[in-house]
Amino acid sequence: MITEISTQNGARHLVITSRSGLEGLGRRGDHVAERILKYLLSRVDLNLQAATADGASQQEMANVVAALPRPLGGCALLAVRLRDGMFATLTKSAFEDVFTPKVQAFEVLENVIDMKSLDFFISFSSVCGLFGNPGQTNYATYVFVYPSALCNHLRIDI
Repeated sequence: MITEISTQNGARHLVITSRSGLEGLGRRGDHVAERILKYLLSRVDLNLQAATADGASQQEMANVVAALPRPLGGCALLAVRLRDGMFATLTKSAFEDVFTPKVQAFEVLENVIDMKSLDFFISFSSVCGLFGNPGQTNYATYVFVYPSALCNHLRIDI
């Protein structure tokens, strides 16, 4: 969906990052992700690049941004860590564990790009805010707290 909206608005060069690179995205057995990647790679009007980088590594993300052939127009943050558990059995550490990748990746992005110069910045939280999967109390907390705090930090209206 981000790709479709972006290309409808003129984007022709997209970069995706993953700790395991493009090869790792296809190895996970996620058939939906594989189909999406196949579709994106088949588009003749789209230059899709994949960079192997950890979103929590300032140096790796700075390298990705420095290697961009054009100015960065927008950014979508989809960092995630899966850690399900029923609320009554979650330790403090297990509850907070899901926040770390997104928060660290945002802090890194904030240090390597001028966030206010972007045409858009999208931070995906969790589908549990829509579907309410059992055992995802920690994600639901993130869905309602972090995006508001992030926008307030950037002084963006939501």
